[in-house]
Amino acid sequence: MQALSLALFGLVYRYAARPTGDPASDRMLAQGAVGAFALTRVLAGVQVGPQCSAVPLVCGPPLGYFDWDMLGQVAARGATAAFAFGGAALALEAAQGRGLIGRARGVGPPGSGGDGASGEAGGGGSEG
Repeated sequence: MQALSLALFGLVYRYAARPTGDPASDRMLAQGAVGAFALTRVLAGVQVGPQCSAVPLVCGPPLGYFDWDMLGQVAARGATAAFAFGGAALALEAAQGRGLIGRARGVGPPGSGGDGASGEAGGGGSEG
């Protein structure tokens, strides 16, 4: 299942981490993609113990919603998910840097060509 998650991550990451013209924004988009996939993977795998009541979810100390066993699961799965998706992001960046795979086109102002639109098409301009 991890292989399928990483394959989907690779497809999404290519488009989520495209250049926007602002390096800080580019890093945040890339980190957000890694974090979103890791968080989803971690929380989907938490096993709720038999001592938890379903509605409302109460499992006991220390947080009410999460007991110590569940927090241990989150920590263990979080480390492996961060390592897996972070490593995949580094591999994708390295492959894109070497030209082995292409980058998605960046986003720019309308007519700049960065978003796929050219100021020439569309027919709304004045020709004379």
